[in-house]
Amino acid sequence: MDIPTQETRGRGKNKRKWKYEENAKLVEGLLDMVNIGAYKAENEFKHGYLNYVEEKMQVSLSNSGLKAKPHIESKIKTLRRDFHIVYDMLNGPNISGFGFDPIKKCVTAEKLVWEAYLQSHSTHVIWQNKQFPFYDDLLVIFGKDRATRNNADSPADMMEEIQREEVNNDPNDDVETTIENGLEDLDASMSFSPLQSPRNEGYKKEKKK
Repeated sequence: MDIPTQETRGRGKNKRKWKYEENAKLVEGLLDMVNIGAYKAENEFKHGYLNYVEEKMQVSLSNSGLKAKPHIESKIKTLRRDFHIVYDMLNGPNISGFGFDPIKKCVTAEKLVWEAYLQSHSTHVIWQNKQFPFYDDLLVIFGKDRATRNNADSPADMMEEIQREEVNNDPNDDVETTIENGLEDLDASMSFSPLQSPRNEGYKKEKKK
């Protein structure tokens, strides 16, 4: 489904509505960069990576008008933030009962699990019906860094980061693909997952008893 692009003004002026194909090609470029070992340093990307990704995207999306700054840089921050939210639902300490449906591409949990989680993560309510089609690919791109960060952070550090993400989590800053829109919006040919997630059978994280 094509959604017209739109530049926003004022707060978040660098945000841009992205089409599904543009998201897919951005993730493809990042995945290619990681797989060949280019521009990847410990827990961050090396200087010049934005230009590398822009050049990769221009090959297949020459008329998109997407630039390294502000478009690609801003979008990567959004993808990273959303990945952190979903990853922590599935793997974070003191969180249990969530899974990931590899067919519908969305977070799953029982009603009581959602209710308990949303008491302390109220802005994450959109994830009850939001598809995240690039989770497997982002797991390759960002997963190792997130796991390292979670292992190193103290509970206080993690709570501070959660609160910061709550403040910065604007559900209107990106094109949302919800379950109600249907899987016809997802083009299977745009999946770029060379590696399978360790949770590929629903990514189920068992609820602690």
